[in-house]
Amino acid sequence: MSRLTHGKLIVIEGPDGVGKTTIANELSLRLNDIGQECKVIAFPGNEPGTLGELIYRIHHDPTQFGVEQVTPTAVQTLHVAAHLAAIELSILPVLRSGQYVVLDRFWWSTWVYGLVSGVRRHILRRMAELERLQWRGVTPLAAFLIRRDEPIDRNEPKEYWITLSHEYDVLGEHERRSHPVYFVENNGTLDETIQSILAALPEIANDVPPEDGLRTNKQQQLEFLNASAQQPAGPSVFSHILPAKPTVVYDTYWRFAAERQKIFFQRLEGEHRPWTDDPILKTYKFTNAYRASDRVSQYLIRNVIYRDDLSSTTIDVFFRIMLFKLFNKIQT
Repeated sequence: MSRLTHGKLIVIEGPDGVGKTTIANELSLRLNDIGQECKVIAFPGNEPGTLGELIYRIHHDPTQFGVEQVTPTAVQTLHVAAHLAAIELSILPVLRSGQYVVLDRFWWSTWVYGLVSGVRRHILRRMAELERLQWRGVTPLAAFLIRRDEPIDRNEPKEYWITLSHEYDVLGEHERRSHPVYFVENNGTLDETIQSILAALPEIANDVPPEDGLRTNKQQQLEFLNASAQQPAGPSVFSHILPAKPTVVYDTYWRFAAERQKIFFQRLEGEHRPWTDDPILKTYKFTNAYRASDRVSQYLIRNVIYRDDLSSTTIDVFFRIMLFKLFNKIQT
């Protein structure tokens, strides 16, 4: 299936109690008011008649289905199933129609809540990879990680909430490598928070076409909102990494990387040769798009790191990895 080229994805993330849902709904209203069609969709969703609703009920009260206990790994796997269904049935069709989607939660929640609840990292990586495949190349226009000094109306221990917030910060910093991620402090008013978010989305103004060469009222509203958002707004701040400055070498590398990634997805989806028109990539072999997919790395993961018949202590696993990587050869 072809990549999406119309609507864009805006992600609102963070632990429970930071105001994500309120912010997502208000942001969608503001964007619709200035002429950018937009829809709010929640992960995993709780709409009647959806898989998300069923999994929501299982998560919060499994006994009503005769289930006495659900492990943290199983819980996150169920959420992934709901995410996959929402992406295919709800989100991608809206994006194809040209509308924006403000997504309340992303796959990040699977990683953070799974990690804090004790799910093993290599299992969470597989879950995250499955969701990325379902997105079919769609990446967020921007992801906003909402922060607060104190959670709103939460009953769980404060230490638990702080741990979730920390893991979200770590993941947000990591994901900045692949798309814009903004850290938004939601300790002031809702309007201040929304203004900070809008300030990070000036390119939306380019999607509102002028009529007869004149700016529309909606465009003027957007310019006003962006200009206001760039003024100091008390405790509400956001931070970001400046865009990379492309060079000929940089541009050439990313053209190669993008084409190599496209080949990876086409092979994964069972498409037949040729997977590319590039004469070099069509003729020669290159390393896997994902480092861990190559044969030696797979052997390391399956036969050296995760072994039920060998010690799993940190120092023993570290020793096995270093010994293997000294030679980095299966036969040795």
